[in-house]
Formats: sequence, structure tokens, C-alpha cells
Amino acid sequence: MFDFGGTLDADGLPWKERVYRLFRDEGAVMAPDRFDPAFYAADDALVGTLPVTTSFRATVERLAAGVAATLELPDPDIAARVAGRFLSDSLRTLDGNTPLLRELSRRYRLGIVSNFYGNLAQVCEDAGIRQLFGVLVDSAEVGCTKPAPRIFQHALDALGVSAAKATFVGDSLPRDMAGARARRHAPHLARRRRGVRGGSVLPRRSTDSLASRAGGDSAVSASFAGGIIAAGEGSRLRQGGFAMPKPMVPIAGVPLIESTIRNLRAARVGPLAIIMNEQERECVDWIRARFPDLDIDFIVKTTRSSLESFGEVIRRHPGGRMLVSTVDAWCVESDFVRFVEAAARRPIDATVLAVTPLVADEKPLRVAMAADGRIEDVGGDAGDLVTAGMYLVPEAVRTLTPPAGLGRLRDFLKWLARSGAPLYGEIIEQVVDVDRADDVALAETLALAGRVS
Repeated sequence: MFDFGGTLDADGLPWKERVYRLFRDEGAVMAPDRFDPAFYAADDALVGTLPVTTSFRATVERLAAGVAATLELPDPDIAARVAGRFLSDSLRTLDGNTPLLRELSRRYRLGIVSNFYGNLAQVCEDAGIRQLFGVLVDSAEVGCTKPAPRIFQHALDALGVSAAKATFVGDSLPRDMAGARARRHAPHLARRRRGVRGGSVLPRRSTDSLASRAGGDSAVSASFAGGIIAAGEGSRLRQGGFAMPKPMVPIAGVPLIESTIRNLRAARVGPLAIIMNEQERECVDWIRARFPDLDIDFIVKTTRSSLESFGEVIRRHPGGRMLVSTVDAWCVESDFVRFVEAAARRPIDATVLAVTPLVADEKPLRVAMAADGRIEDVGGDAGDLVTAGMYLVPEAVRTLTPPAGLGRLRDFLKWLARSGAPLYGEIIEQVVDVDRADDVALAETLALAGRVS
């Protein structure tokens, strides 16, 4: 399920912010505390008053005219110019999103839940996306607004799915995210394309399948051994209907373990060490048959914790740095390659964590990161980045004996950050921690987006 305004028609930028920027660009420069009340007044005036057949263009024109009138702007044509640019930008974004929505509609039941004016269906018709959605829930029609859980339940009932099997994508933390959490389905935030704290260390992904530098040579010149932690039980995925071992759970037809190995191979990482629990022995034979040319050291062991599994992996192929990934940290190949390239440029004695602004975890491990990429804290309440399950581990940390009492890998990372050891982060915009059925749906959405974009 999707929000409409700011999500499908913009890159995570709400209507209020878009309208404010357009008025500013047209010469109406003012402080937000003056603009915001004018926008809300114009917005509220449209709720429930527009005929259901009001077009997208007419809706935007009335909104812009209401804002201009409330602000008493002297330019009589400014509202029309703002509305024209707003509509043009929206239709361009919607046109770009339509191939992905069309592909998703072949695989999933889709819906829109929007705080709108009563004419959402006509607006979606004008945008050319109406036929792709099984339900359109317009707050003005159902009598409740996000974040009320009731409006989300209305869509779930219409689609005939349970909250546990639904995913909601929106642009607003208080409206979209809180309401979706209350219905116990997975919310995901549509993020605008901007850096974090002065800009991402990594650029957004290109259309190339393997990122490269000028001249065509990969920037990864250091030789790393690689490790994959794949010893988890996958109990929540089984509860969601995935009967196969967790490493074999498919994302857009490709098992998690295959995606992870492909990523490491594309980044020229090897040899590899892979740990799996004793119930996953058949996966070893599958991997050997699928990748007969790779040098892989298998560890078949049921461990007591993620930290024990981490320790087993980093002790293999000793000497130098090792790139370790959990099997359920899913991202597109080109993003992974760029992470390895960026991590390789950090000091050789530093631990480098992949971090992401995409919070797709019930208990995310938050990271506070400085503008230069140095991680200042792990596990606190501050920071809008979370760890992403990929680590470049220096030799000093590989040979380190963790203090007694650390139960999980996240506890070790917290301790490492507070011990004064050099710790850096590299941002990957989209990494999904695949623990539940709705995580699979989100990862498949991103995978398909890469195929149709």
C-alpha cells in the first residue's frame, strides 16, 4: 500500500514543502512560520468540498490560489505559475513510477491510503495509475485520517489481506509510519534524494551493474577475504510462510545466499568463509553446485549467538582485513560494490560499518555519525542511520578477544564504538534486513525497481 501525495508523485517531499519551494522560486520569499498557516488553511478548505470529478489540475490550481489569497500576494499570476510547475513535476514523477507500479501490480495487490480531498480516484485517473490499484482509500470519503489505524484497516479489508502480510510506503513519519505500525504491518519511508549530515559518503546507485571508476578499473585494489553469516534460524520468515532455510529465501527469484555471494564476487572479495547452522547442511551442496569456481570454506555449526557466528567467520582466512556480510542484509549489487570501494579507502586499522537511512527493522541499531564518516556512537537513541549488516573488519579486531558478557554482535559493536577503536560508517541508501515476510516484499520492490528503471 502507498501514500499518494509526496510518495507516488514526488521523491519523498510532502506537498506543503513542494508548494513552499515553488512560491519561493517565483519570488514569494517568506519564513515557514508565515507560509505554513496559509498552506494549512488552503488545504483544509478543500477537504470534502471538491466534487469527486475534480481533476488533478483543478485541485492543484485551487490549492495554490488559496495559499496565494491567504498570503495576500501582489502578483496576480503567481498561483497559476506555481500550480503549473507543481502539476508538471508531479506528472513527470508519476510517469517515472508507473513502470514499477505496473510490475508490482502483477505480483501483489496494491492500494493507496491518502489524506485527500474526496477526489483521489479522479486524480489517479488523470495520472494514469487508477487501474493499477485494487483500492483507493480517500480520507474525505471514509471519515477518518492517517495516522488513525482505522483508515489502514479499511484498505486491508478491501484488499483481503492481513496486516502481517502488508507493507505501507509513505513520506510522513507521524502520519504514515505511526499509523502503519499501529496496524502491525511494516511501514517504509519514501526518502527524498538528499545526503545525511552534509551528504552521503556513497553516491546513489548508478545504472551500471558493477560500479567502476574512470578508466574502467574497480576502485577495490585491496584484497579482502570475505565472510557470510548465515546461521540464523529464520523463525519469523517461517511464520510468514517461507518453509525453506533462510539462506534460500528468494528475493525476486534469487536466494538470499546467492545474492550475497554475487555481491562479494562483484566486489572481488575472496576467498570466502560461510557459516550455516546444522539444519542447513543441504544449502552447502547447493552453493557448491551453484558456484563451483569459488574458494569457499564452509562452517556448519549451530551457534548460540550472532557474535559467536561472527567470531567463527573472522577467524578463517587469517591476515589482513575481512569483509563480512549477514545473509539477510539485502541490497542491489552496485550499491554493495560501492560500499566496498568506499570502505577500502578508510584507514587500514578502522572497522567500517555499512549504515542506511532505511529503517526496516523492529529493533534497529542506531548510529550517530559525524560529517567525516566517523561513528561517534552505536546503540543510542540519536541518529537517523542504522547498521546494515555489512562490516569491513581490520586484522586487529579479527584477532581481538571480546570482553566476557557480550551476548550478541550488536553488543560487540556498541562496545567497540565506546572503546575508542577507529570506527567509520559508509552509507547505502537502501538495505533491507530480511527477517519477515514484509521485508521480502520490500526487497522485491527494490529489486524490481532496479530492473524497470
